[in-house]
Amino acid sequence: MPYENYDFYSDDPIEETSNPIRRKFKSIFSILLLLFGGTYLVQTTLAANISLNSSSPVEFGQGFTTTVACSGSDSITIKPQNSFVNASGSGDFYFSGIQASEIPAGCTGKLLSFSAYTNSGSSALAIFGGSSTTFEITPTGSSFTTLNSGVTLSELTSTSFTATFDTPVQLASSVSKLTVQSAIDANYSNMGSISFAAADSLGIASMAAIGTSTYTAETWVKLTTAHIASGLIFSGSNSLSIYIEPARNEIRIVKWGVGTGQQIFYIPTLALDTWYHIAVVRDGSNRTQLFLNGTKSTLSYVTDASNYSGGVAAIFSPGAGGELIGKLSNLRITNTAVYDPTASTITVPTAPLTAVAGTLFLLNTTRSNPFVDSSSSPLTVTTSGSPTSSSENPFN
Repeated sequence: MPYENYDFYSDDPIEETSNPIRRKFKSIFSILLLLFGGTYLVQTTLAANISLNSSSPVEFGQGFTTTVACSGSDSITIKPQNSFVNASGSGDFYFSGIQASEIPAGCTGKLLSFSAYTNSGSSALAIFGGSSTTFEITPTGSSFTTLNSGVTLSELTSTSFTATFDTPVQLASSVSKLTVQSAIDANYSNMGSISFAAADSLGIASMAAIGTSTYTAETWVKLTTAHIASGLIFSGSNSLSIYIEPARNEIRIVKWGVGTGQQIFYIPTLALDTWYHIAVVRDGSNRTQLFLNGTKSTLSYVTDASNYSGGVAAIFSPGAGGELIGKLSNLRITNTAVYDPTASTITVPTAPLTAVAGTLFLLNTTRSNPFVDSSSSPLTVTTSGSPTSSSENPFN
């Protein structure tokens, strides 16, 4: 039989899919969106407590559909974000951030960690900053804080945030699931301060003298009441002593008790209720500089060859003509030069201070007990008056 070619004609309308790129992305992420309380739960692992060692329980909740351990029975709503990244002759949608809301008070102080995976892979994907595979954030009770660089936080409330990756690196089409887990954030417990009223102070027992060695002394201070007279940040007999004189816009280093060795550093006017990082450093050539919020305070370093033969014995102590009223967060004194006194700027720490080489004293001002030396050889810290613990800190 000869082959016959039949042509068919139909005038039925043809339905075309609009915006195929958007639909493609929607289908990819549809399995990621949280549907709390519903029946469309995908790849859910309920929060559970596991222990990686005998003394440090880690709260763990995997999946993207219900809760993490810190949220208990409350659901956290998480929405993945995407953005179109243009390129010469091409472009594509990238996984560009995370929006989270309804985070309960039970997660305050917990470290929330977010990672992305392919549908079948067991290794977390790089998601921002070139190779970072985990985004970590901690609720503080009033806002959120992260130590990740390359991420911009916005739309911050006490229960919600949006994290946008500055340089997203993962195609949206590669991401099939997200995981979130919660654990105790060791840094968060140190994110506190001590509140001092008039005549309040701390005492330090038997701190080693700096002598003629290099040193670094740094802390954060927030003044809450205007001062006419000067007040001591810390001091001791024949020791390194630092006092602040806001009325003259000065911070002074004094070899207290002998009337010599005074060095004056001029600073801008200090605003009330504002955290300031103060660091004083001396190197092996006796070059000494004071940095305020990372910027040197004078045109050049000063030379200070003083022999500080006594140890620092008091913090926020009365005695220089008046008392400081305000807050102090983290104080570290070392017999090493942590920073370069000849530099114009230094990098201000964005997390609580840790014990480094030569640490003589480290007051972490933890929320649970701010009156404890956290150095390797802890010294006894005593209170005078009624200084109190505060959750306010310069890190969030």
